Formats: sequence, C-alpha cells, structure tokens
Amino acid sequence: MLRQNQSFLAELPRDQWPDYFAMVDKLLPRDGLLIGYFVIDDKYHSRFPPFCLRSGELEGYLEPTFKLVEASVVANSVEVFKGRERWMVWQKSCRI
Repeated sequence: MLRQNQSFLAELPRDQWPDYFAMVDKLLPRDGLLIGYFVIDDKYHSRFPPFCLRSGELEGYLEPTFKLVEASVVANSVEVFKGRERWMVWQKSCRI
C-alpha cells in the first residue's frame, strides 16, 4: 500500500499533525510506503500555510515504526518551497 504526500502536510494546521500521522500509521500495512515532498525549515514561522516541519520533527512522528529509505533535496520546487522541500520515502517496518 502506498500513501503519497504532495506537500499536503504544509497545508494542514500543525495541531492536526499528530492525528494525521496516527492515521498514516493505522492505514499503512507493514512494508507500506509513505512517499512525498516534505517542507522543512527551522526559521520560517507563520500562522498561515505553508506550515514547515522543523529539523528532526518528522523523525519524531515516524520513527521507530517507519524507516527512512530515501531522501533528497528537491531541485525544481515552486518558489514558496524553494530550498526547503525534500523528497522522502518512508517504509513502515513494524508495529511497536
């Protein structure tokens, strides 16, 4: 099973993130993939989208149940995400 994140998280209010990650964990079976573009920026803060992940925050939500399989900086991001967008593939490895 596959769940794609197309910068969806950046549009979702931060207070809803725990519910989002709980649902991803619930829906994806073992070896399922969460793939997508994640916006990471420690300095950008706003009351309005995009809502950026902080360094290490995504790992806090996904590990140890998911393991990072692939990560790379996105070279052709739209202006609002330029330099902050990462392509990532996470695989669900086990239920803890």
